[in-house]
Amino acid sequence: MQTAVLDTADSEDPVECPTEAPEMLIFRREYLERTFWCGTWLGGCCGELTDRLCTDKVCHFAHKADPDAVDSPCRRRSGGAGIGSADHLYIKAALADWMASHNTPGGSGVGAPVPAATPRRRAAAKRSTPQPVPLARPRIPGPS
Repeated sequence: MQTAVLDTADSEDPVECPTEAPEMLIFRREYLERTFWCGTWLGGCCGELTDRLCTDKVCHFAHKADPDAVDSPCRRRSGGAGIGSADHLYIKAALADWMASHNTPGGSGVGAPVPAATPRRRAAAKRSTPQPVPLARPRIPGPS
């Protein structure tokens, strides 16, 4: 697994694991005080991850052993989600930064959950939806 989120399982702050051992050593120093999670925004199980320094294969994140956990495979591990699984979080962060740099309101609400469409909400939306205004037909001058 190459992607995780930082500090909590509900975090939207993604991080990508380096694949080579020398980069992993630098990565470990940079994120010394942080924790890695198989986050909900990645479609994960919300379990804590650890980094694995490997010299014979690609460095990666792995689930921490939990003796009290039910032994069920994480969907991300069995589903083959890889580096691209956090793309939407990187895009969201970049969009929020761009909106803030252009003083565009709503930058912090990018990706906010949309309330469920209940019958009452549908009826209110239907009442408040503006109706199209009929356009006048253009007058085409005829032969004089």
